[in-house]
Amino acid sequence: MTYIINLKSAAALTEGRPMDISLLSDLFDKRREQREKKLKDFFNPQGGTRFLVLPRVVNGVFTSCSGIDEIFRRNCEYLETHLKLELCDDLPYLEPWIGVGVYATAFGSAYNWNTGGAPDTHCIYRSVEEIRKLPVPDWRKSPIMGMVLDTIDFMKDKTGGRIPICLTDTQSAQDTATLILDTTEFFTACYTEPELIHGFLRSINDLIIEFSGIQIDHIGEALWAKPGH
Repeated sequence: MTYIINLKSAAALTEGRPMDISLLSDLFDKRREQREKKLKDFFNPQGGTRFLVLPRVVNGVFTSCSGIDEIFRRNCEYLETHLKLELCDDLPYLEPWIGVGVYATAFGSAYNWNTGGAPDTHCIYRSVEEIRKLPVPDWRKSPIMGMVLDTIDFMKDKTGGRIPICLTDTQSAQDTATLILDTTEFFTACYTEPELIHGFLRSINDLIIEFSGIQIDHIGEALWAKPGH
């Protein structure tokens, strides 16, 4: 059983002053030594740990993310607040969060960067006819996917590879599909064109599998936080 407690924002608790990275990494090592065994025991069917205390700090990671420096700073604010909690069994991690439309951008969907907020994704296709024989796109043509990899590399370099990093926020294929094709058209086609939709979702899943592997290569198996977000 897990009990989740919401706390006030990370920025408020840290007063907007992220801890020195080396001190942050040292604190992470300390918390890992304290918490990792209990976490593993909880998820072990034969383990004796029956509950975890998992405070959830309201944080700015999932808001404005238009620059790598900003993404990293918000992650550090969240990490510092989380790691300073004494009554906690969880271990936080860094996340290259750049909105929920990362995979949709590879298909050509546009990002709308909002000042002070998370980006919006605007679908590129309005008719189901436009997705017939739609190929799996080349992730290299998506600036946002390139930004994800650059963010991972930046985080890894700045922390000296001492703090785990998860994959970017990966939505289900169905959710991503509604960011590529008009939502009403997508759900209607689930009934009228099921085979077409299956192929469409397969293309999205193929892209997710491919790009997840690329991210893992950049993070490194030992540093990869899983399951992550």
